[in-house]
Amino acid sequence: MLLRGIDIERILHDKREKYAVMKLNVELLETLKCELCNWKSFDEAQLQHKMRAFEKFPRAEYSTFYKPILTNECLMNSLVELGEAFFANSNLLSDVVSSMGYIIRRYGYVPSTTVFCLFTRAATNKKARYYVSLHLSSFPQFSTWAYRWDYLLSMPKIAPRKQSITNFHGEVKRLLHTKAQIPAEVVQHIADLLNAYVAKAALSDYSKTDYLNTICLLERYLLH
Repeated sequence: MLLRGIDIERILHDKREKYAVMKLNVELLETLKCELCNWKSFDEAQLQHKMRAFEKFPRAEYSTFYKPILTNECLMNSLVELGEAFFANSNLLSDVVSSMGYIIRRYGYVPSTTVFCLFTRAATNKKARYYVSLHLSSFPQFSTWAYRWDYLLSMPKIAPRKQSITNFHGEVKRLLHTKAQIPAEVVQHIADLLNAYVAKAALSDYSKTDYLNTICLLERYLLH
């Protein structure tokens, strides 16, 4: 089917608009990066506002235009410093954790032990710990962390619990899919948690079947 001249013009107009929006977004992101790299020049309220604006970028849909900015070493080091300096500010800490988590998972940034330590510490913060739970298992340090099984079993208790049990189930499925070596007592505890949830939750037929399939895999795991 041949496009008419008016259709081609509309397509070109839409592309120009999208390019203009992306250009503005990249400029804004670059400005925020520079400001966060010089975070000591701002007060806490200003930094909280800037972090809230910044967090939207890594959380948004992946963009190759954003990658060189988001994975900048100065920026990542500054985010760690911000998280440590304002650890008591739950809103700012949550945005730091969320931002870094998405940069690590989506943009391939390899986290240092310092970043991992910040996340494990942030797991004690009532608000930030939910955002920690979304990303912590994607850290290379997680597989050798001494407390990884205790942390995994604590995930369903993290508020908001409805989202956390879903995240917990997803992590369990990932572990089973990758054939991770899970201690038998941990497998049994996971199965008990999922059985209890299925028994009391109002689930769709699809979701219930999904959970029961995972429980079945856990029971088979115990037999081997």
